[in-house]
Amino acid sequence: MSDIRKWLEGIGLDQYADAFEANKIDMDLLGEVDDQILKDIGMSAAGDRLRIRKAIAKFRPPDIASFPN
Repeated sequence: MSDIRKWLEGIGLDQYADAFEANKIDMDLLGEVDDQILKDIGMSAAGDRLRIRKAIAKFRPPDIASFPN
């Protein structure tokens, strides 16, 4: 299971996992996702787009400095 699929499942929007994967949107691109991209990949419900955007705003990728060299 991909990380994006797990994340979407965790926020209750896993029905969009196939669309994210088909469009090669992975965790490292979440910060770039805007309302237009969500529409482009087939997310037509405004409420779902708002939920995704809210979850993206809260998402903090792991701090690269915390990884051992």
